[in-house]
Amino acid sequence: MKRFNINELFKFIIMVGFTFYFYYLVLADKLNLFINPKMVKYIIFASIFFTILTVYQFTKVFTIKTKKSVNISYILMFLTLLIGFYATQTSLNPNVANKKGISNNFSVINSNINKSNTTVKPIVESSNSIIFTDENYFKNLYDIGEDLYKKYKGTKIVIDGFIYKEDTLEKDEFIIARLMMACCAADSQVIGLVCKYPDTLNLKQNTWFKVEGILDFKNNVPIILVNKLTSIPKPKNLYVYPFN
Repeated sequence: MKRFNINELFKFIIMVGFTFYFYYLVLADKLNLFINPKMVKYIIFASIFFTILTVYQFTKVFTIKTKKSVNISYILMFLTLLIGFYATQTSLNPNVANKKGISNNFSVINSNINKSNTTVKPIVESSNSIIFTDENYFKNLYDIGEDLYKKYKGTKIVIDGFIYKEDTLEKDEFIIARLMMACCAADSQVIGLVCKYPDTLNLKQNTWFKVEGILDFKNNVPIILVNKLTSIPKPKNLYVYPFN
């Protein structure tokens, strides 16, 4: 009869669980819930590394059994794995804005863009409009902030996001916001632009809209004078990234 080591078996099962978890995150496109796409290559490397470790751990299952009882720390590892799988079924809720506050003064925008080697390109399209997408969202906010007193006043602007309201705003104002992730979900922040709209009271917090309007400034802060609001479904990926 082959030797059988229960402690090594538990280690093997845990290794299988984490290896499967990493592959699941990659193949199910769940990584964007936790990390910036620039970091995906490291998770792929970790998946390969864990596969090798798991194969090696399997060879240790059939070794001489020690007198030690089953280590209670294995339970904590299993719980960590279960929490990880649970977390992949959800994403950071826009309600985080109520806890972290929102950044629309461009100090965070500027500090993050300076960490990137990416050149900020002109944001006005051939249609003489500023059109925000997931790919250019952060850069557009930066460019608007840099040219605060300059050329973009009066330009048509189109931007998607969720509705955020706070007490410091006027009754006819709201913020069209997005979640920004620089590195991982832990450092996520809410960024956006103030919008002026007469029917703001009827807009529900955290609902998603496409905003079309004219860019203006109020007290040295960019503001959108809304011409049109269109309800849109919540996107699959709630995040925008500073280093696309």
